[in-house]
Amino acid sequence: MIQQVFALTQYNGAIVGPIARILAYIMNGIYAVFSSIGIENAALCIVLFTFIMRAFMIPIYYKQQKVGKLTSKMSPELQEISKKYKGKRDAESQRKMQQETQAVYEKYGSNPLSGCLPILITFPIMLGLYRIVQSMPAYMPAIRNLYEGIATPLMEQQNYADVITKIADSNTVKLVTEGDKSVILNSVIDVLATFNHDKWETLKTSFSGISNIIATNSTEIEHINNVFGLFSISDVPGFSNPITFIVPILAGVLQFINGKQMFKNQPQTNTNDQAAAINKNMMNFMPFMQAFFCLTFPIGIGVYWIAGSVMMIIQQYFFNKLLENVDVEEMIRKNQEKAAKLRAKRGEAPVAEKFNQFANTSTKSIANTNTKKIDDASSDSDKSAEKGITIKTKNNYKITDYKKREGEYKANNISDVANMLKRD
Repeated sequence: MIQQVFALTQYNGAIVGPIARILAYIMNGIYAVFSSIGIENAALCIVLFTFIMRAFMIPIYYKQQKVGKLTSKMSPELQEISKKYKGKRDAESQRKMQQETQAVYEKYGSNPLSGCLPILITFPIMLGLYRIVQSMPAYMPAIRNLYEGIATPLMEQQNYADVITKIADSNTVKLVTEGDKSVILNSVIDVLATFNHDKWETLKTSFSGISNIIATNSTEIEHINNVFGLFSISDVPGFSNPITFIVPILAGVLQFINGKQMFKNQPQTNTNDQAAAINKNMMNFMPFMQAFFCLTFPIGIGVYWIAGSVMMIIQQYFFNKLLENVDVEEMIRKNQEKAAKLRAKRGEAPVAEKFNQFANTSTKSIANTNTKKIDDASSDSDKSAEKGITIKTKNNYKITDYKKREGEYKANNISDVANMLKRD
């Protein structure tokens, strides 16, 4: 059995697999609606599908943006804490830094993980969308039937595996030739799903006995996969068709615009802040990374990314307008109320009581330390007084006999005291 490096059949992962299958119902519904009005185009389905799914996730994205707004309010205080403990790696300093950071989040009724939650929710959904776009024949029966109409008679031909493997010339999809017949059929469809017009023509020439079947179904497949009459979603950008380079270029430019819009609403931190530097570098790097991926993947993936970026740009424009009118103080008050209710349910002390207790404990500790230092200083001063040494404490002098080489001064009157302080 040849190793299957990359397959376009349904993904069976424990989390992303079920999500992809659920989302596939939406994609099939979109395709059915378009088909009913005589439009059978996978690219349009991908675009509309992406818009719909992004629209469903608008509340999650908006919540994430509001968290960013709140973080911008907290940021100066968090930066001060980071600056205070900069370079201190001992366990005690790290513990105090965590306590002070947590105190800031408690003060604003926020949670350090609240900004990550939308990402944790949307990331599996995004992977599910990606799987569907990447594997449309596996998730859309109407399209799969066309590929199966070619794959079934093709598997009856002699040396079909060697021929289609040579035509595909792919480093991402390897043909499975052993095992259950349904597995082999899926694998053949995987390979055929990478074919463009030139490869279909070569396949017809290679198997003249079924060329009519190949021609009928491949013509329909090309019609469905057509992107505005320019190229197919199964094409990979290359110099054989230079116009395909518009996809990675457009994907990169739109991602850059999207990043600039999102960065406007991010916390404004100083230039030395590490997190800000990372965010800025990611914003500058992501367009190039997305353009590179679009150069290596089928154009269908590029269409998905372009549609997603267009939706995000439109969405972010309105987010920025809404966030201008967000009352951060009111948001903080509501967050604090919610946090207080959760603490009450868990039987925890209110924030004020908890931090007052912490403050009192810290103050007591400081007071004890200072008392001990003063007592020690007093004891030392008493001992030193016998030797005629003046002991100084902060804003306080303990006056005793003062000796100097030439003679001895005694604190008998104000002028003596003045002389001693002057010479001290």
